[in-house]
Amino acid sequence: MKEATETIPEISSLVQWYYENAKKDIAIETLLSAQDRLAGLSYSLAYYAGECKDHYNQSYFIRKIEHSRKKQAIMNGGKSATAADTEATIENEANYKDELSKEAESYQADLLLKQVNKILSAMQQRISFLKLKFDKLNCANSSN
Repeated sequence: MKEATETIPEISSLVQWYYENAKKDIAIETLLSAQDRLAGLSYSLAYYAGECKDHYNQSYFIRKIEHSRKKQAIMNGGKSATAADTEATIENEANYKDELSKEAESYQADLLLKQVNKILSAMQQRISFLKLKFDKLNCANSSN
């Protein structure tokens, strides 16, 4: 399976190609080939999105555990629960930043996957339209 660093640029390239050529008269086979390629890449993207969610969930869990541990240690030192919570939050800044970064990456992968699915749907509609156009043209030619 391809890495996201390879998959995402390849998806972008296919999407750009589709954007530039969708309205042109291109062979159905060419469009089907592009659709097949994008569908395969979407699987790799879905796998990557799942990994991102897993990493985000792990960082969330780590942050929660570390915050609780630090808060308890500060409370054991004699501070109130409110003061300990505030101090633990400040001391846990790196875990918060890591969690936010992984959350953003997870959302980005999800959004990209949704857009790829919309583009695949648009490609399917274009293929259906071209097939209908081709069939009508063949019917008109065969009746002459």
